[in-house]
Amino acid sequence: MQNAVEGACAEAGSRDLVVSGDGSWQKRGFSNHNGVAAVISSSDVPKVLDIERLSKRCTVCDGAKNMIINFKYYYRQAIVRNKTNLDDMVKAVWAIYKHKSSTNSDPYHEWCSSAYCGFWKALEKNENLSRVLNGSTQNPNESYHSVLWSMAPKSRSSSGTIIDFCVALSVIVYNDGYQSLLPLFESLLGSSGTFTSSIFQRLDQQRTSTEARTKSKSARNSMDSLLSNINKTHDEADDSYMPGAY
Repeated sequence: MQNAVEGACAEAGSRDLVVSGDGSWQKRGFSNHNGVAAVISSSDVPKVLDIERLSKRCTVCDGAKNMIINFKYYYRQAIVRNKTNLDDMVKAVWAIYKHKSSTNSDPYHEWCSSAYCGFWKALEKNENLSRVLNGSTQNPNESYHSVLWSMAPKSRSSSGTIIDFCVALSVIVYNDGYQSLLPLFESLLGSSGTFTSSIFQRLDQQRTSTEARTKSKSARNSMDSLLSNINKTHDEADDSYMPGAY
């Protein structure tokens, strides 16, 4: 999208761009939770400049509620199991906080027990130890929506993570074509393959021809409408023949 913004600014000769914005729900009806809003440049070749996935459901909030419930349970267990030893009780309570605030880069499991801590359980497994034995306008918007929802059909429910993945792929395809996915495939899989490259090239050709037909049809309709208005104006202005006048 950064390349799309730079290209739009270069084409317009200014950073004050005319854009179109529109949103779309992932599924039909009012029960859907996921939607996408896109801002697209109003240029000869529209490009997606910005994209945002929004949701009525907050998985982080739901997870936080469950975490609070778990904290209450763990806190009670720490008190019950160490009710005769204040030092062990304090240590067990702090172990809850340290365990939950730990990350892969900053682990704080020194007070945890291998009975419940997945960090220590993983370290105790032979297969894990063996690994280290010897040292990874709206028309452009609607056009973009059609690309996006072809990857995440409205008839099928999808999670927010899947929508994010489809949004990223659809922006790449819409802005630069299917062949722009080849470097991504190569970085993930090591190579893209001859058949994959051939199919992506064919998809881009089909997309280009479809757009050309659509623009040609739109141009013909505009020309027909213009000629119709011209003929209508000419007929109204032409008084060479008036019924009943002669």
